[in-house]
Formats: sequence, structure tokens, C-alpha cells
Amino acid sequence: MDLFLENKCKEALAVLDGIDLLPQNENEVSRFVNGISNLHPAVRKVTDDVLLNTMECVKREYIQRKNEAVQYGGNAQTNANRDMSVLRARAQALVSYGIQVSSALRPNTPAQLSKVESALF
Repeated sequence: MDLFLENKCKEALAVLDGIDLLPQNENEVSRFVNGISNLHPAVRKVTDDVLLNTMECVKREYIQRKNEAVQYGGNAQTNANRDMSVLRARAQALVSYGIQVSSALRPNTPAQLSKVESALF
């Protein structure tokens, strides 16, 4: 949470990837959905906040890559486009996960995830 608050989204996403807490693509969603009941109660309690902050980080990173693509062009644009595609896939996975575990979340969390995701398309 500190990295998110410090606007260090790339690092925050790397930490989440390292602890394998949320899916990074659609292929991983079912594994995480099946594993939510195995999460520690303290983690389940903050799942909404973790999901929403993760989605916000994905959005921030996406916007940064999009700006780099426009600013630098060439190879930087190719790399940025690849990164943006990965980030869109990650956002889609977060929405799918949120919908599938909606009974464990606050009622408005899936809609909030979808709203942020829509900004990436």
C-alpha cells in the first residue's frame, strides 16, 4: 500500500507479482478464484482495496506507456504498445476476477474495476 501511496506503481505491481496475490492475465483467473477461500482472513478483508489500488496502478502505468509511445515513437513506441497490451490484459483479468469473486467483495467493487478498465480502451 505504501508504494501505491508513493505513486510507485511499477514497484507495487512487481511486489504483487512476487507474492502471487492477483491474476496477471485471463489464464490465471480461475486459479485465483479457486484460491480465494485459502487466503488469510486479514488478506480477504482488504481484497477490495488491493484490487482497486492494483487497477489504479495498471491505469497509471498504461497512461505512462501511452505518453511514452506518443513522445518518443520508433522502438519506444513498439515497446510501449507491447507493454500497453500486457497492461490491458492485466486489467481484464482483474475485472474477471472481481466479478467471479464478487460475493467476497463490497457490492460496488466489480463496477469500479470495470470503470477504471474502460479507460484503457
